[in-house]
Amino acid sequence: MRGRDVPRPLTIEPPLPRVYQQGEQIRFGLSLIGRAQDLFPYLARAVQRMGEIGIGRGRGRFRLEMIAEHNPLLDARRDLMHANLVQKPTLQITPPRIAESAADGRADRITLEFISPLRLVKDSKLVGEGQLTAQVFVQRLLERCQTLASYYAEGEDTPTQEEWRVAALGLQAQGAALRVGYDDTAWEDYWSGSRCKAHATPIGGLLGTVRWEGDVTALRPWLLWGQSLHVGKDAVKGNGWYRVKA
Repeated sequence: MRGRDVPRPLTIEPPLPRVYQQGEQIRFGLSLIGRAQDLFPYLARAVQRMGEIGIGRGRGRFRLEMIAEHNPLLDARRDLMHANLVQKPTLQITPPRIAESAADGRADRITLEFISPLRLVKDSKLVGEGQLTAQVFVQRLLERCQTLASYYAEGEDTPTQEEWRVAALGLQAQGAALRVGYDDTAWEDYWSGSRCKAHATPIGGLLGTVRWEGDVTALRPWLLWGQSLHVGKDAVKGNGWYRVKA
């Protein structure tokens, strides 16, 4: 893997950026991808250890009180932590569940709400306000799906490079045919501090809602996958998290 930008097999659904006072609850989400699901018990223990060590400025400590799983396709929730016992998740996002959810959506439009900053790159430049198109979004989403599947997919029937290439060309063409029906996305600046690097790194991006109109039948399943996989740069820090609204 040396020399390659291999994505981590997890994404973070971050809490709102604010100062939390003593006694307040902080909630965040984690999505484990493919074979990484087997590491869930270790992740739970790691979060407990984080609370003991402390995080953020002043090394604020916390106690892990609750773990629950949530499936955005089913809008279903299940508690996983009872006393000191952590159960195995059962509400995984799977191809059959994606197909079922996609079949319930509209064929002529799709609306995305960006919950955390979206940082997409086109022609070596960040995509800014008024520049977000379905074509570039789909292109970056497919690149991420392909890379994650190559390293972490379960099973042996993963698509070949040629199959990915053919699928990408067709889906990008469909993305290019979509028109923007509504776009209220705006750029917001955020920074990620690092004690190791001794400086802050920009992680800001587009936030808000966009609606693309046209034939979205083939694109909808991929956009549903992206809800959990995230899209764009700094996904492991929580960026590129969105929800399919309609």
